[in-house]
Amino acid sequence: MKIILLILFTSLSFLSAHNKDDSFLKSTVALTGNVFNEVTKKGESCVLIAMDSKGERAGVARSNASQNGAYFIPGLRPGESYQITVKKKGFMKEVHTITVPKTDRYIELSQDFLIKPKENGVKIPLSVAPFELNKSKLRFGSKLFLENMKDALTTNKKVKITIQCYPDSDENQKENAILTKERAKTLKDYYIKNGIDATRIEVASSSKTDPDNPPPVKRQAKGKRYIGSTYFIITSF
Repeated sequence: MKIILLILFTSLSFLSAHNKDDSFLKSTVALTGNVFNEVTKKGESCVLIAMDSKGERAGVARSNASQNGAYFIPGLRPGESYQITVKKKGFMKEVHTITVPKTDRYIELSQDFLIKPKENGVKIPLSVAPFELNKSKLRFGSKLFLENMKDALTTNKKVKITIQCYPDSDENQKENAILTKERAKTLKDYYIKNGIDATRIEVASSSKTDPDNPPPVKRQAKGKRYIGSTYFIITSF
């Protein structure tokens, strides 16, 4: 009797595990979100292609500018990794890796993407200041925000840029020019160390604060300081 019960228990356990595996196989995941212009912050219409780990196309979608750049890619498999390529004429190609979590039910993953205009003279802003006040050394954690441009330059090998940094005040123009050139060189060195050819990057200094993003007139909240802007300017592609 004990042997029969043991066999029955083993069989049920196997079926349960098998059914669980089947549920993973049958469940699908959708990737959804918005595609924004990194300069204007407006939604863009573009093509998104999902490739699986075998290099096979897993899905294609088109974002809708009239719906703030919304897109929807269904049919992704739980536990798989996908390479998402975002393309639009006149913009730099973006490539991102998405890992789908394991799940036995239908879920929708949310992921927004930014695309960079590929036009001579366009200024792509760095969203977070990578420096401390009046310093040219990269602050802790800033490399996370520099990865986006590094990946873009790696993917778009013909693109060349000028790094333009602005000072934190207008008090001393001579010192500002020195500081901003050192900041730009620090960023250039970072990208060179990460595989970007030095001939693709120029640096520029500035003696006055950013006219498009000047220091606030009113006093800022305690502990919050104005740091000069940083831009990546497309010079050729």
